[in-house]
This record gives sequence, structure tokens and C-alpha cells, in this order.
Amino acid sequence: MLDDESIREMIEVLSDLDPADTERHAVRSSATAEDLPIAAFAGQQVRVDSTSGTVDVLE
Repeated sequence: MLDDESIREMIEVLSDLDPADTERHAVRSSATAEDLPIAAFAGQQVRVDSTSGTVDVLE
């Protein structure tokens, strides 16, 4: 779960990138450990393509 400050920062970044809130985004869940070269977390992330709007991205 994200804390309130992280959510506010994400909303700000998304608003800067897409002021009209109409662009489509690909969203991937990730954890820091997944990106380590010694870690093997294949298939444990979720990717959602063609997500639109700040609310959908944050969900």
C-alpha cells in the first residue's frame, strides 16, 4: 500500500505528463527486489496496458 505522500507525488507527475488526463498508459507492478540481477521473480508482476486516467493508473 502506498502512503499518502507517494500518492500525491504520483498524481502530480501524471498531471504534469498528461494535463487533460486522457493519455493511455501501461502500468506494471514492481518491487525493488524484482529489479536486482540476482533475483528471479518471473511472472510475479502485473502489467495492465491501455490504462487511462489518473484514477485508473493509481488503482
